[in-house]
Amino acid sequence: ITTVNGEFSPVAYKTKRNPDIIFEHEPIEKVFLAVEQAYHINLIYPKTGLKNYYFSGSFNLEEDSLTRVLHIISETNNLNIIKLKSGYRITKSTE
Repeated sequence: ITTVNGEFSPVAYKTKRNPDIIFEHEPIEKVFLAVEQAYHINLIYPKTGLKNYYFSGSFNLEEDSLTRVLHIISETNNLNIIKLKSGYRITKSTE
């Protein structure tokens, strides 16, 4: 993941010209923050309800659509994604 002081930074991404975001067992909250910043969207999710959720994987910001990124994250964590006018709502799957 492209970072500045340990946090994802779209500015660092643009400066380094590195289109990849790489996550290795990152808390899902940090993954969502990176996706929000990279794709300039709003994600609504339960801040406390996903504390034990993690994600490992990588995305290419120039090739992977937001839809694909959200689909992969939701499938690997058994989450539901609902498109809203103001962004996306993410909830735990009830299955």
